[in-house]
Amino acid sequence: LDSLRVGATSKLLGRSIREAQVREKTGSYILAVRSVGGVLNPNPSADTVFEAGDELVVLGTRSQLSALSAEL
Repeated sequence: LDSLRVGATSKLLGRSIREAQVREKTGSYILAVRSVGGVLNPNPSADTVFEAGDELVVLGTRSQLSALSAEL
């Protein structure tokens, strides 16, 4: 379990969880998304769109989280 932040130059910006295929590409699960404004979205839908500064609460092995971090 870890938290990762979506960077301003992330490959995921403007893409939904579904479009980014996070689980399929990295094996990690996004449990929650906290926006820059502090709004927590627990159990986000596949249609949730990534924005710069979003904090992702994620679950996975070290290698899975490392793969996700490389996308951010």
